[in-house]
Amino acid sequence: MEKVIKNLKWDGFGFPVVFSEIPAIKINGKLVPNVNWKMVRTFVLAAMCAQQETALTGHQIQFIRKHFEMTIRDFAKWIGVSHSIVVEWEKHCAKPAKIESHTEFVLRLYAIKKCHDDNLPIEADNTIEAAVESIKLDVLKKKDGPTKPFPVRQLSPKFAMEANL
Repeated sequence: MEKVIKNLKWDGFGFPVVFSEIPAIKINGKLVPNVNWKMVRTFVLAAMCAQQETALTGHQIQFIRKHFEMTIRDFAKWIGVSHSIVVEWEKHCAKPAKIESHTEFVLRLYAIKKCHDDNLPIEADNTIEAAVESIKLDVLKKKDGPTKPFPVRQLSPKFAMEANL
C-alpha cells in the first residue's frame, strides 16, 4: 500500500503550500514527503503564475528569482528595472510587492514559459498545462491581506512515481 501524507502544510518555498495528498516514506518512524522537490517547486511556480488572481508577494518574487537561480542584479536586468527595485519588491515579504501590472504580467508569462522550456517530467505529457491543471490556487482577494496556502490536489500516480527520490 502506497503511503501518503494528507493535508500537509509546508512553508519551505517562503509562503505556505498545502498538499492534500503527497507520496511519503517512513524514516525513523515518521512519515516524510517522498518527492522530487524541484518538480514540486515547478508545479507550484506554474500554478502561482498562471492562476493566482492577487498580486505577487515579495516572498513569491524571491521564489521566482531563486527558482531560476538568478541574482538580484541578473533578475533586475532581465525585468528592466534597477536591482534596488527588486530589493524593494522582495522586502514586502508576505504582502503584495507593488509591481507595475504590465511588469508582473510579463514576469508571470516568462516564468510559465521557462518552466515549460525546462521540460521537466510534469504529469503524463511533460507540459506546463498539465502542471497548471494539477494545482488549484485558493488565495484571498484582499489587496494587502495575507494569501491562504495553496491547496495542491492529489499527485497523479505517474507524477508520484517520477517524483520519488
